[in-house]
Amino acid sequence: MAGQWIPPGYRVAEPFWLNFFETIPAVQFNHRWLAITTFVLVLLFALRAWRDDALRTYRAAVAVLAMLALIQVSLGISTLVLHVPVVLAAAHQGAALALLTAALYVVFITRHLAGAESGSSVAGGHT
Repeated sequence: MAGQWIPPGYRVAEPFWLNFFETIPAVQFNHRWLAITTFVLVLLFALRAWRDDALRTYRAAVAVLAMLALIQVSLGISTLVLHVPVVLAAAHQGAALALLTAALYVVFITRHLAGAESGSSVAGGHT
């Protein structure tokens, strides 16, 4: 941002912790790094899940999750580059909801696998 790793104006609020929520450069910087981290983690999860035989039946859901992450990042970048048109900003918000829903769905449909690895079910601790 502005040609720097940490944007100018990031550390201007007092007390310091207000910078995380109250200054525009800090909010944009934090949002950008959260987006990059989330996108990379979703793609790494999708690649790993795609190769895992235990998740073979869930490949469609994982593919939708990865596709929504790509759409979300694309909308976010487009929104910034085009100076925040309301339509794109609203689509970015809607895609965020879709991405969250897809992530929760993948967790829901694969929840039994976590218990299977340790030999017990997630719900009751019995096999």
